[in-house]
Amino acid sequence: MGAQPSKLRLSTPVAFVLGFVSCLLCLVAVVLVAEHAASGTASAPSAGSATATASAAAQGASRGGGTLMPGPTACPASATLTPVATPVRATITPAPPDYSLALLSVRGGTEYGFLRVEGQIKNISPRPIEHIEAVVTWYDADGGFVKSGNALIEYDPLLPGQTSPFTVLMTENPAARRYTVAFKTFWGSQLPTRYDTAK
Repeated sequence: MGAQPSKLRLSTPVAFVLGFVSCLLCLVAVVLVAEHAASGTASAPSAGSATATASAAAQGASRGGGTLMPGPTACPASATLTPVATPVRATITPAPPDYSLALLSVRGGTEYGFLRVEGQIKNISPRPIEHIEAVVTWYDADGGFVKSGNALIEYDPLLPGQTSPFTVLMTENPAARRYTVAFKTFWGSQLPTRYDTAK
């Protein structure tokens, strides 16, 4: 009879190692499957869990335990202004005018086709005044200018405290209704006059 092939027989230590390796591979496979399942669940949270997380965050913020993003700095409700002193208007009392003349009397009207104004003027200054002219200006009823004329007074020079008559004549104008009287020197310098009487 022919020879029978011999069966492969493994020694006991080799079989033990192979069995241990097989168990270890199975254990690694289980661990990998478990980790994959856990990562999938974490990447896709449920709507309920998201809502619960948002609600918890809002409650924590309302209790002061949450972290809030800083908002814009609020403007102050009112600014503090430095008061400015109100200027005080000074009351200045003007000095009395330094009169040179005083008009003691005056009257005017029409006479023989002329406008006539006459009166008396007094020198109330401490010095003699030379070449004094009386200037008469006539106006109409509405205050419009009509005409004016002038004439030297009777006394020249007019001494301090002295009184002199004066007369100013000019041709009549029917529109003339009222007049003013002023005094100046022959060279045109106005003489401050105190009016002691009404026209």
